[in-house]
Amino acid sequence: MNRILRRAPWIALGAATAYFADPENGAARRHRLAHHARALAEQIKASCRSVLADRTTLPGGDRDGAQLAATVSTDNVATRGADPLPEETAAGVSDDESPAMAAQILEESEQRVTDRSSTAGERRRSEDTVAPVAG
Repeated sequence: MNRILRRAPWIALGAATAYFADPENGAARRHRLAHHARALAEQIKASCRSVLADRTTLPGGDRDGAQLAATVSTDNVATRGADPLPEETAAGVSDDESPAMAAQILEESEQRVTDRSSTAGERRRSEDTVAPVAG
């Protein structure tokens, strides 16, 4: 059984070669496969373009300044506002202020996550951010 499993990929490769290299029908089969692959690639590209168009704005057409659209759902705000953190309770946040504060916290957090314009052009090296180790 182990011998069959080790040889299975080679058997499949040989069968595919025989199928596509067939002198009578091989050219038509290769053409159909290539056409199908191109159509599938175009579908994937179109799908990716539509997803990116929905989720990003590209200021000035510059990809380095890309910023994703911030999306904070009302469910997230309600969940976050229903259970304030101990620090927020200790600071005196009332139940009336909690949903508004939760919305602001989540929006700011989402903005930090989705705003890539400030990090895309950064060209610092580690030597620019930390002191060298004297050794």
